[in-house]
Amino acid sequence: GMLPAAVAAPRCAHEYFELLKSLMLPESRRLYLVAKGLLRRLCGLIGAEAKRLRAHEESCMIDMAQGSMLKVLVEMLHSLVKLPTVSARFRSSDSLPILLHALLCVRGLVMQKTAVTHECATKLQPLLTSLHSSSEPDRRRFMAACVSSMREHSEGRASDGRSLIFLFEQLCSLVCPERPEPDYKLMLNKTSTQEEFIRGSMVKNPY
Repeated sequence: GMLPAAVAAPRCAHEYFELLKSLMLPESRRLYLVAKGLLRRLCGLIGAEAKRLRAHEESCMIDMAQGSMLKVLVEMLHSLVKLPTVSARFRSSDSLPILLHALLCVRGLVMQKTAVTHECATKLQPLLTSLHSSSEPDRRRFMAACVSSMREHSEGRASDGRSLIFLFEQLCSLVCPERPEPDYKLMLNKTSTQEEFIRGSMVKNPY
């Protein structure tokens, strides 16, 4: 009940979130909060906060603490997803489009980009990866979410060009993943006629 109100007043909620983090340290309490719907609520708050940051992109006022509340929410979500049972529930939830849109909002920041918002984008990326890295149905859901987001971000808004490129790269990595370069090992034997050109032992020779 108090969580949305605390998010709406970040400058007055530092002690509240510190207390909440300490209360969430035991695994049993985190499982209890997930059972009470905290997982879905956190994803919704992350999406709303990311949209709020994006809405301030056209503003000339720059706050270097911008994104601090989003960082707190993402860290809380991370602490929940660390638990195996919560991770499985997280993958089966419908939070994928919300988190994908949140990541696009944060990555698209230019005027309001800070070290904190960059850290949020860095932490959101592995969360999204965990949603589509386990099975083929999960990958299909992620691809569908990417295509839906591409439609949304291609409606004549040039500022979303970076988001479109990111989505296209994500789709390419799933449809046609980059194959690792093969590693070939060679064994070179030097003949006596090559002593003048390649001196010394081949074992320690940089060639």
